[in-house]
Amino acid sequence: MSEVDIDLFSDLTEEEVRANEARTQHLKSQRLESIEQFSKDPTERTLMQNRLVFRHTYGHASPPPLTVPSLLTTEECQDILSEISLQNSEWLTSRHSAFATTDIPVSSLPNLAVSLPALLHDRLLSRWIAPQFGFHPTRDLAFRDLFIVRYAHDAQRGLQMHTDGCLVSFNVLLNSHTEFEGGGTIFEGVEKPVQIQQGDCVIHDAHLQHGGMEVSSGVRLILVGFVDTVDTITKDNIGRSMAARTM
Repeated sequence: MSEVDIDLFSDLTEEEVRANEARTQHLKSQRLESIEQFSKDPTERTLMQNRLVFRHTYGHASPPPLTVPSLLTTEECQDILSEISLQNSEWLTSRHSAFATTDIPVSSLPNLAVSLPALLHDRLLSRWIAPQFGFHPTRDLAFRDLFIVRYAHDAQRGLQMHTDGCLVSFNVLLNSHTEFEGGGTIFEGVEKPVQIQQGDCVIHDAHLQHGGMEVSSGVRLILVGFVDTVDTITKDNIGRSMAARTM
């Protein structure tokens, strides 16, 4: 019997298609009924319930990006940039395979590896991101990745449209907007790029298509964070550890 005589992936019949659609709709209805029974207060829901509410709320339509003015002071931004110079840190280009950036992980900077995530957890996760997206302010969220990105007219100028592998993303401008031309974050469905001042922060649903507008002169330095639920981060870390031990 030849290969053309066997069709393991034949099209479903109309009856089977209707049955699958009915099953899918039934599951959606059950999920919605469950969600409607949850407390309206994220602090009274479990982490899993909060994640289900997030997916139900933003699964088909992302909210517009949110700008937080003066998340970091000018002095705090300068301290971060000074730490990069002090450590003579190497800019990496291979940490993100799909949409690579020229970046430095905050975890590699000794004087910031603990203090900066702690500061951002208090000022950003607890006060802004958790309330905005329906999570417990101190229990549910953590940083999947936290890194500093460099865009320059004579190197990586920007970044193409993409989505991030987390729930929520943000970026903070670290240097003065007078030190570069161009730049900013482009969002699908938003007419103009979002351009901010030093210390300001832009928060958005990670599944909202976005990109880095090219710098035409100078250097633009931003702090980027990927935010996810603590359980998924823990599970992924365990999976990577197990995979490393088998190599």
